[in-house]
Amino acid sequence: MAAEVHDLGELQGPVLVFGGAYSNLQALQALLRLAKEELKIPAERIIHTGDAVAYCGQPRETSACLRASGVHCLMGNCEESVGVGKADCGCGFPEDSACNTYSLNWYAHVMAQFQGASDLQTWMASQPRRIEFSLAGRRFAVVHGSPRHISEFIWPSASDELLAECLDELPGIDAIICGH
Repeated sequence: MAAEVHDLGELQGPVLVFGGAYSNLQALQALLRLAKEELKIPAERIIHTGDAVAYCGQPRETSACLRASGVHCLMGNCEESVGVGKADCGCGFPEDSACNTYSLNWYAHVMAQFQGASDLQTWMASQPRRIEFSLAGRRFAVVHGSPRHISEFIWPSASDELLAECLDELPGIDAIICGH
């Protein structure tokens, strides 16, 4: 069962937040190498905002790499879907849309790839839905989607009213970092 919130406490130094590895093993490996070798950011200060698996070719390998890396991982809608064995990404696409068709096709592929990898599915299902931390006197919350729903899209064009509503969901939080 997933924890609702994982609190990292007070962090010191640069924090790297990224998301959407999307089954792209080579990109994930390159980012982790960059963080370690050039940016000198340890795994304890790296947060993945969810969606380890999605539409690239190596869902199992990417998930295993992310898990082994030691970075903090958040449950995205893809982890939620794979963790419980859903047939799609859980984005709520209209049934007659191309996105829904792609999601159904791809999830058939990913579930086949995850045969014999129940440990990865269990790991995905156990990820927290929110990660919080403090940095430089500010309190941050990292969510996938929005504080209201794991698959809600918050676009750059979102109104100030919508953004205020999201912040109101999390009293005591100064900033929200959304994945998805």
